[in-house]
Amino acid sequence: MQDQEIIEFWGRENLVRFSPAEVADLALSPRSKSFLCEVGLPSPKDDRMWKYTNYYFEPGKLQRVTDRKSCLRIGVGLLTFCIDEQRGGCVFLPFTEGDMERFVNSTVEQFGAFLTICWGRQEALFQADGNIPLGRSLFAELKQKLYEVDPAALLDENAFWAVFLEDMWYPLMTDEELENLK
Repeated sequence: MQDQEIIEFWGRENLVRFSPAEVADLALSPRSKSFLCEVGLPSPKDDRMWKYTNYYFEPGKLQRVTDRKSCLRIGVGLLTFCIDEQRGGCVFLPFTEGDMERFVNSTVEQFGAFLTICWGRQEALFQADGNIPLGRSLFAELKQKLYEVDPAALLDENAFWAVFLEDMWYPLMTDEELENLK
């Protein structure tokens, strides 16, 4: 996914960008720094983010995680996404009580692409309500597109996006398939 596609989907006014000074000293790739400054990540001003999750960003703030100095919090809400400078700038959800740490994406730019792809395709999936063959076809397209952007985000069944997709799959299952899960 190209940066311009992300900007066009969300609209520049709905993306939080960070200043070059804020990212200059971070141990991230030049590409990730450029992405954070020039493209940015979706902000709470865009209602599409609120429709399906309480995920949002505090505009203009990259905050160090107190007990993990190599980690930067990039969003707060129901989920707190972080970038880990020691792991090549990967995005993850930190350990919380009752849940494990979950890998999200290999880079912040892949995270931005995943958000764009998922929110762009979720509407179509919800509109296919009741049409299981169409829903399954749309779901397969979504999963393939995500895999092309960042295969690592889907390989571990406990990774954030793998769990996210599993939750999206359940409504597409037939009664017989659901019964077989028991």
